[in-house]
Amino acid sequence: MIIDEAMAGDEPQPGFRSDLTARDPMVRKALIRMQHNIGNPETVGKLAQGLGIGRRQLERKFQSDLGLSPSRAELRLRLDAARRMLETTVRTVTQVAHATGFCDASHLINTFRAE
Repeated sequence: MIIDEAMAGDEPQPGFRSDLTARDPMVRKALIRMQHNIGNPETVGKLAQGLGIGRRQLERKFQSDLGLSPSRAELRLRLDAARRMLETTVRTVTQVAHATGFCDASHLINTFRAE
């Protein structure tokens, strides 16, 4: 792959596009961290701790910037990643479910239906 220029550290890396675009730098960092841990999602508390802020402060930033809670944003990222994997790979639904942090195929399917 050829990349024309280096990306800033708080920019999402190529190949993982999402419709969630944040203006707040802390929310961007949180989204990137969520993307990197897509197969093993962190709790909102651990995510906030890893970013060096309080849970409630992170929740307020997400609500203000995206209109979503951190957990809803993470679920959207995981479902987007699962959909992409199902469309572009030959992995089974169970393999995709595990790769995106769902306990099994049934959990992934039910979550897709609910959304």
